[in-house]
Amino acid sequence: MLQVYLKPEFLALFYRLHELGSVRATHLSTSSNHQVIGRFRNLRNRSHLIMQFNPDIDVRLFSAKWRAVKLEKPNKSTAVLCFIDRFGESCYLVEPLEIDAITRLDQWMSEWIADQGYSPQFKTKKAPAKLRRKVDQAVLRRDWLAMTNVHQASRLIKRYANDSQAVYRHLGVDLARRLNSQCLAEFFELLIKETYPLMLFARNDSAVQCYTGCLNEMDRTEKGLYFQGVDFEGFINDGQIDALWLVRKPTSLGWVYSLNLFDHLGQEAWIFTDNRLRSQPENTDWLRLIQQAFDIN
Repeated sequence: MLQVYLKPEFLALFYRLHELGSVRATHLSTSSNHQVIGRFRNLRNRSHLIMQFNPDIDVRLFSAKWRAVKLEKPNKSTAVLCFIDRFGESCYLVEPLEIDAITRLDQWMSEWIADQGYSPQFKTKKAPAKLRRKVDQAVLRRDWLAMTNVHQASRLIKRYANDSQAVYRHLGVDLARRLNSQCLAEFFELLIKETYPLMLFARNDSAVQCYTGCLNEMDRTEKGLYFQGVDFEGFINDGQIDALWLVRKPTSLGWVYSLNLFDHLGQEAWIFTDNRLRSQPENTDWLRLIQQAFDIN
């Protein structure tokens, strides 16, 4: 297999990805992976945050947390751009699906290949910080209940050392409740049976990739849970999962519910929500399906 480092000029490289046509974009973490097929276009950049909000590839990439990019060619007909985070782990892959794009990548290699002797420096990965101080539950609940949109939750959690699970534990079961993650398969089966669309976010330390639509297939194996939709595949490694939470958030349009899945390191790996626009309230069937799958009264 050919493997060469390219210059870590991430933004400039992403602005040229539209030249590759149709690609398979894979979001990676220690506990899961998430693949979509589509095209890169209409990229936006805001202070090392690369964003694309398209139905086929919907992604936010935190390039300040990346350290390297490699071009990998396992054979003549396959090439993959592998983006590597600050811990030396592959976090995002881009694989062209059109034959002429392989030739284009060969041309890029001569232009973008890193200088001889280039060796990126990586950090040792540690578990996310844990909240150490005492939490005033009354204050936390007051601030949580004062939220008017779901994005305010992230800012609130930052006040508590970004320890989402500590916040959920102190909120109380009416606002956050831990569920049996093994029942996630049953939940997916219900979504498939009712052709109910969802929105999901695959997360790692340096990237978030989103998918909206229906699941059409699900399979539990010894390795974990596979699920897929149109031009989309997901995998959750059961052995790397720590906790699943049902989280209830207030908005100006009413309550919304999400399923938040954490890996063994305490990193939030997946978020599953109702497929709705910001201007729309949550569909009541979303909570009904959750209650049915997880046997919540």
